[in-house]
Amino acid sequence: IIKKYSKRYGFDWRLIVAQIMQESKFREKAQSHVGARGLMQIMPKTAKELSKELDIQYILKNPRENIAAGIYHMKKQYNYFPGADYSNRTKLSLASYNCGVGRVFDAQDMAKYFRQSPNYWKNVKNYIGKLKSENWEIHLQVWPQGKPRYGYFYGDEETKTYVDNIWTMYQLYMKIL
Repeated sequence: IIKKYSKRYGFDWRLIVAQIMQESKFREKAQSHVGARGLMQIMPKTAKELSKELDIQYILKNPRENIAAGIYHMKKQYNYFPGADYSNRTKLSLASYNCGVGRVFDAQDMAKYFRQSPNYWKNVKNYIGKLKSENWEIHLQVWPQGKPRYGYFYGDEETKTYVDNIWTMYQLYMKIL
């Protein structure tokens, strides 16, 4: 199933295996503290949107649908970052999958403001940690309204760890699988 949908949406299946390991450790009924469910830890609101787009109903309960929807959702995230090379685009997509594309866009805005490429995960990773309210002085410089367009964000450590763990596992899987 993973290979089928990875191929359909243009991903290396080993990346998706690494993502599922990070998300749920392959526990079909996994549920996070924020309500994400299944192998690919899809949020209920996202599942509702994906259900309409893919015309499938049981994303949160059926492992096959969860995988199909999760990989499709990852492809949607990937499409948000066409200017980046493969590894950076994939890392930005993973960050977006984890914390929402708006947070990544806000971090990219900060990178651009400080004349750094918004298409490098290393730059975005640095700025995603500066989306907290205590960085209001920087926010006043970057955004006319004085705060990030998509709101403050305090889950940056989780997102950075998420991306780094998946990328490390993926690199390992490419060597052994």
